[in-house]
Amino acid sequence: MFKQTLSVFTGLLLTLSVAFAAEIELRADHPDTYVVQRGDTLWGISARFLNSPWLWPEIWHANPQVQNPHEIYPGDVLSLVYVDGRPQIQVVRLQPTVRVESLPDSIDAIELSRVEHFLRKMRILEEDAFKKLPYVVATEENQPLATPGENIYVRGLEQLPTTATSGTVYAIVRPTLYYRAIPPFFTWDEKAPKVPQTGEWDARRGFSGPEFVGRYWRNYAYWKDVETLGFEVVEIGQAKLIRTGDPATLLLTDSDMEIKAGDMVLPVIATPFDLKFYPRAPKQVPEHTRIMSVSAGVKTIGPNNVVAINRGARDGIENGQVFAVYHQAKTINDDVRYPSERSSSWFRSKKTKQVTLPEEFAGQVMIFKTFEKMSYGLAMDMIEPAEVGDYLRAP
Repeated sequence: MFKQTLSVFTGLLLTLSVAFAAEIELRADHPDTYVVQRGDTLWGISARFLNSPWLWPEIWHANPQVQNPHEIYPGDVLSLVYVDGRPQIQVVRLQPTVRVESLPDSIDAIELSRVEHFLRKMRILEEDAFKKLPYVVATEENQPLATPGENIYVRGLEQLPTTATSGTVYAIVRPTLYYRAIPPFFTWDEKAPKVPQTGEWDARRGFSGPEFVGRYWRNYAYWKDVETLGFEVVEIGQAKLIRTGDPATLLLTDSDMEIKAGDMVLPVIATPFDLKFYPRAPKQVPEHTRIMSVSAGVKTIGPNNVVAINRGARDGIENGQVFAVYHQAKTINDDVRYPSERSSSWFRSKKTKQVTLPEEFAGQVMIFKTFEKMSYGLAMDMIEPAEVGDYLRAP
């Protein structure tokens, strides 16, 4: 079960060191003071002071005399000072003396609009939970599609942990991606399957594609013993239970697209998500942490793209952690020393004629939603496009 709350304990903000110790580098044009504005984000404010915004906890010093000292609000004055030669950011917040008024909402780590769809609509389910999901077996008058105001008929509601009672609202979801772990020997070459998941879903046949229904022994060798990381689903509508039974009858109340047989049913996420987390370096980076997919189905990853990574809560991944993205090292032929038209190179071994280029830094990814085996992250400060399969390293 994935985490529904992105809050970070205040103790993390008082930590004076991180596992990946890094030199605090202030920007050459940093301000001495800054007044927090509506619409600011913690990442943006951090970037005004630091070359590495994820090192914010290293210099943050909250005023212990104010309520909720570890949150920043519009109107707060941030002041850069030095204590024992180390830079610190202190908050100056004037206390009201005549009347008490509620402060405006504290600022978020990043803009909510960038990730709101993934926070509210996207889920990654464990294999056992996915296989037991109730499903739409038919729509009103057995039409191909249903729209709000029409009935849908659902089988398997008793499989859900919540009791099915009249008036209960459910989410209608549709599978999008099926994630499997990346084998250590995965070559990522042109002949091997490039992405270890597929977006092709059919209610009767399930997921399909060369990665899962391969005709050749090579695909079987890649995937026969590989762990399933999860099934991604997107919420496309909501429906209210009006009659129990098998099938149960639900009234479709709203939808982002037309509902059809094979769509699935989940409880609505009642708890609103909280974005009160803070960018920081991870304590450690699990081995072979890589980008599995990118939002919108694009090939390359740029700023503000959401990516899925192959590590989650069980691997120590937490919301707010920042990772550096590195392109995979590529092996090329050395055509300068061994040109193909020169006969002397014809008898050289393939290994002799090849050279491996180093990994190249592409940008950062900040985690904002964590599941048991996978996580979603937002691409930040990308200096060049990244790709599916790229590695995540310590920032």
